[in-house]
Amino acid sequence: MSSLNSLTNQVLELSLNLLSEQSFVPESPASLDVDGNVNLCLAGIIAKAGLLATKQQKRVSNFERDLIDTSSKERLEEEFKYLGWSSISCKKQIAFNDRTSFSIRKQVLIAYLQNCKDKNTLLNLDVSL
Repeated sequence: MSSLNSLTNQVLELSLNLLSEQSFVPESPASLDVDGNVNLCLAGIIAKAGLLATKQQKRVSNFERDLIDTSSKERLEEEFKYLGWSSISCKKQIAFNDRTSFSIRKQVLIAYLQNCKDKNTLLNLDVSL
């Protein structure tokens, strides 16, 4: 699997795009909106972006379906590990997502990802803005 460093910019850009397209950001791991679209938490968005960046569309569909069917945060960790990323990173992204108030979550996460993009770093484990 490609290293995170070589994919950082692409993953960040895709993550920002995916986040912007969602109607809301749920608590981890995922939720359906009123139209039946999958909305992912921060860790789910980053994992999906990693899969898309590595051209694994079929795995994206299975990943999203699994998250909706199982509501398993462990499934998020599995995908991070599959991509060669740390499960600790995943857990920190889950914690950041879930401790952020729903009413401001999307805006805070966009600012977080934009900050990562500006610094050309992903998964800054401090996760404080």
